Amino acid sequence: MEYWNYYKSMLNEPIKEHCLAATCDLWTNDMVRRSYLDFTVFWVNKEYELKHSLLRCKYFEEDSKTAVNIWSELKDIFNSFNLSYGDTPITTDAGSNMVAAFKITEEAKFPLLETAWNETIKEQKDFETFCDCVKDLRKYVQQTGGIQSKLPKTIKGGSGTRPWRSYFTVHDSLNASFETLVQILRGRNEQHRIYPINTVLLGDTVDLIRKFALIFDHLEFSNHPTLQNIVRYYKMAHYCRIEKNAPQQKLIINTLKSEIITALNDKYWPSITTLHWIATYLEPIFKHLAFVDDKKDSEMRKNEIRKGLHRRLSGSARPPPCSHPSQETPQKEPHRLPARQRQAPCRASSDRREGLGSAPVPAILSHGSSLGLPRQPLIEKLDGEQMAGTELDRQIQFYESMTMITASEYDHNPLSFWKEQQDNLTMLARIAKSVLAIQECDNYIRASSTIKVVLVMSDTFSQSTVARLHDLTQLVCCYIVHRDNTNDTTWTNQYQKIKGVFNHHDEILERIIQDQFDRKKLEDSTSISLIPNESQSLESRNANFMWFLLYVEVLLRMNHPENAKDELIEICKKLYTEKPDELSNIDRLQREYTSDKAIWWYTEDTCFYRLLNKALRCRDFDMLFALRFFITDIARDIKREHEQFIRTSTVREPFEVYRGQFISSSELQLMLDNVGEFVSMNSFLSTSRNRKTAMSFLRNVTVECNKRLVLLEISIDPRLPTKAFADIKQLSSFSGENEVLITLGALFHIDKIFEHSQESFCVVKLSLASDNDYPLKRIFDYMKRMIGDESTLDSLGKILEQMGEHQYACKYYERMMHETQITLANCQMGIGRAMYGIMSYENALKHYEKCLIIRERELGKDHAQVGISYSRVGAALCRQGEVRKSLTYLGKAREIQERVLPPNSLELAETYNSFGLAYFTLNELKQAASYFTKVLDIRCKVLPLDHSDIGFAYNNLGSVFEQDQQYEEALVYWKKSLSISSKTLPPTHPDVEKTQASICRVTEVLKAEQEQASPTNDTLDFSWITSLGMD
Repeated sequence: MEYWNYYKSMLNEPIKEHCLAATCDLWTNDMVRRSYLDFTVFWVNKEYELKHSLLRCKYFEEDSKTAVNIWSELKDIFNSFNLSYGDTPITTDAGSNMVAAFKITEEAKFPLLETAWNETIKEQKDFETFCDCVKDLRKYVQQTGGIQSKLPKTIKGGSGTRPWRSYFTVHDSLNASFETLVQILRGRNEQHRIYPINTVLLGDTVDLIRKFALIFDHLEFSNHPTLQNIVRYYKMAHYCRIEKNAPQQKLIINTLKSEIITALNDKYWPSITTLHWIATYLEPIFKHLAFVDDKKDSEMRKNEIRKGLHRRLSGSARPPPCSHPSQETPQKEPHRLPARQRQAPCRASSDRREGLGSAPVPAILSHGSSLGLPRQPLIEKLDGEQMAGTELDRQIQFYESMTMITASEYDHNPLSFWKEQQDNLTMLARIAKSVLAIQECDNYIRASSTIKVVLVMSDTFSQSTVARLHDLTQLVCCYIVHRDNTNDTTWTNQYQKIKGVFNHHDEILERIIQDQFDRKKLEDSTSISLIPNESQSLESRNANFMWFLLYVEVLLRMNHPENAKDELIEICKKLYTEKPDELSNIDRLQREYTSDKAIWWYTEDTCFYRLLNKALRCRDFDMLFALRFFITDIARDIKREHEQFIRTSTVREPFEVYRGQFISSSELQLMLDNVGEFVSMNSFLSTSRNRKTAMSFLRNVTVECNKRLVLLEISIDPRLPTKAFADIKQLSSFSGENEVLITLGALFHIDKIFEHSQESFCVVKLSLASDNDYPLKRIFDYMKRMIGDESTLDSLGKILEQMGEHQYACKYYERMMHETQITLANCQMGIGRAMYGIMSYENALKHYEKCLIIRERELGKDHAQVGISYSRVGAALCRQGEVRKSLTYLGKAREIQERVLPPNSLELAETYNSFGLAYFTLNELKQAASYFTKVLDIRCKVLPLDHSDIGFAYNNLGSVFEQDQQYEEALVYWKKSLSISSKTLPPTHPDVEKTQASICRVTEVLKAEQEQASPTNDTLDFSWITSLGMD
């Protein structure tokens, strides 16, 4: 009792003042048939260390673990430690005893994980339909003999005892048998029984539940603390991915995960924001605390310290398992990662996504300590046992004395810097809390190639740390806190990323703020893409630019729904959860934004222009779609102002605008090599009429060694039909800057490049080019006509398909799921094409068949769209090896299309192409070549000569000649194919890669034949391959 009172008094104050969360669990020791209720609290001490302690481990005999007794024990714990029900979120699983205990009282509402999961599943739009369909299917299978024996798994029904497990059993059994059922029901003309099932939701839900099942089992059958499981559950909801061959992050499963995360956030947000999930790697040390006397407890704690220090000295990843005595049976202590190897999981959905330019300082690391001791300098792998032994003894003596170290001993510890400055800069304090637990930063920094790290460290071990990490791209810069003025710091001069050695915290704070401001300006710089006319090695940039412009063109032509802004607001709130200033801006935009104020919001210093610039720079299609209304409003405002300028302005002579910019050294060299060619800007380009304003930016920043500063001097001739530009002085949030904003996707001619005679930057003279100067203007105009004046999600999906971005395309088609029946048919067709594009032919066939059923019902059997559906079904069947069946469907398609479509129809050419593939599969090469030739003839008559579909037709004919061992003819056709596709498709498009691989393969065959031939024979010329970038 004396020990308990001492322990209680020691914990009472920190728990009362800083308690963050608690976990409780009821678990059973099957060896002695006793149940144990454990209650653990988590808090953060003044050094920002996460602390935890088991407050009670109460055992119950089997017949005494009633709800009343459990709640009585929990309430007593709260009262004993002055904990508040409302301020202390408690987590547990959904065991029946715990649920019953929490139902007794209305004093506290405790979150139950399984309840959140069960309710989220049940609230899905298609869940009720799914359950009804499964019920009818089971009944039909049971009543119809011979079906069940052909299925891989019995179609299961649900039960109410363990809902999550019941859902998994039902979903998993149907998912495993789905393909077989489709075949069986199709043969019986009963496919309508299974088509109502949303296969996307089915497959992805099975995938999620299969992973979550491990978590729920852990909650029910393990004595590990529940908080650890909740963290994994939460992270899993964020990071769960679909199988490799299926589209990732589909809309329905995104909604499912979003609702789970929202449910968790509502219940656990106080602990999430404060702990930042450091608890992922923590477990209570002593489950047996109530059964151990004071002396044994003290000895075990000392042993734990020794083990911890030895692990730190040896670098061991895990401690060996150890046992502790108790009055009952020995229990193994759960494995724990040493503190130096724990990673504080940053919020990947915000900081990591924004990167360096959007987050103030994405990650700041500092040395710390472990095992709940006051913070000491980091002990790395030191040479000599004497130093290690001395430090070990010192730590143990400190532990035994239980005295507090004075603040003066931490004057040069980075921790004191964070503590002192947290009121001055909230951002730094937030980062400090989230990452100070990390002791050894190497693993953390190397763990991801996408993070950006700013490192603050004491000088004790900084030289060796900087030497190891300096060349990593993840490390942005580092600051040294100097402990001792007598130490030599000249070594820091050889490392470019060291920003300085500081003795005072106000100095380092001022430097961090200034450096970060400069980095943000650099990161927000616009990306540059060259658009050459003739350089074969660079023509893929031309295609990239064209397809990106087409994507943007579709966005601009779309009618955006009223809730488009709400979608962006929801995304931004998740990204900037821990940034109060940005949350305030987000709320302000939600209240005040109007379309005529778009430019004002773009020029205001908020997260929106940074998100937009980065999405454009990185071509993040998800974020661009979320920003679609913002992009459209900015473009319309610029166009309006531009048209007014052309109508009313008396200025008819060219004028110049300026922009300070940084680009990579390689990009600058590429521009130097292509003076006289074209360059594009993949964003709205902000410029100034004042040359000095642009130059002042260049003078105030430093750049990395692989970057160059340039001053863009852009000549604008208002007489030319260029992209829109506008003087936005009256529309900008900075009205005094004389800013001219050039719209998205402008094209510039490179006139001249030279080094400034007095400054350390290059001057790049450009001219805003006419739209008529674009090398691929003819095919670009054709594609724009195909899009039409009003674009839809279907248009967006088709553009992405042609770019080879099939998974992105699938997302847009899925958003169309709940439109009209005809739109639903288009949606099913689009998803089918996307699945076909990623070679998921079974899924493609499902969606094509659904489309066919809808179109036949809504349009009649002789409609051209029905013919297209038959053609697509035939193509998918061919890819699955059912070639004869494929020819039947293709025959129906040809019959309809030749009757209702003109002879040069592109849709008819698509059916001919599928015929060619079918006969090619059957090795009937003459038939295949005949159909592929028809395809080429039609496309050459209808399409621009550089259209990628003509390239595909050449490619298919090349494959026929290769199969017929006419390798020289194959090379001729593949050469034509690659000359088109390399100019009009992105370089990563799978069809470009396939053609290149085919050329390499056949070239090797011809070279081998040549080596076997007589030396007097004429040799083939392979030099053209080099000209196509194939060397």
